[in-house]
Amino acid sequence: MYAFPLGTLSFLLARIVWGFCYSFFRLGSYLVVLETSRPVLGLAMGITQAVSRLGSAFTVVVGGVLIDSLGYQTGMLAVAAFSACAFPLFLSLRLQLKQHLTGDSPDVEAERHIIPHDRTLSVRYCLAAGFITYVVGNGLVSSSLSLVLQQRVGDAVSVGSLTLGIATIAGLVFQRIRSARPAQRLPGH
Repeated sequence: MYAFPLGTLSFLLARIVWGFCYSFFRLGSYLVVLETSRPVLGLAMGITQAVSRLGSAFTVVVGGVLIDSLGYQTGMLAVAAFSACAFPLFLSLRLQLKQHLTGDSPDVEAERHIIPHDRTLSVRYCLAAGFITYVVGNGLVSSSLSLVLQQRVGDAVSVGSLTLGIATIAGLVFQRIRSARPAQRLPGH
């Protein structure tokens, strides 16, 4: 949908669909983390965050380079085609998880679902914090960063013999902003 912009309404619909997809990605990754045993819970969370951050770093930087070098529509189609390569990986992972979960004993399964209830956050607090962080913070920055940079520096910046397009610069700046944020933690941990 991003490759074929049909106006503000279609872009808004694409953003909403992406928001749902990203929520499922995050929920799925947290559910996988919670399926690990307590001694390696922190390691599993760290790996999940590392993969998520590497994915976003790759997307904003390489996506910016592709859009600057191939043009908007071709660059977005290239990112979509690359993203589609994840479907076989998803199916393989799903099969592996199903095999892993069916092979466990009832004692191991019961141990996994013991969640400490001593320090939990209210649902309202979590929803408000998520809204502020992702919709207001990330949403406003990611939706306006390229335009602000373009108004300040133009369509490209030359650094010696290298010329960087505005989408590449925005990707690098956005990644720098994202990497400066503290790591996220599961509530109660």
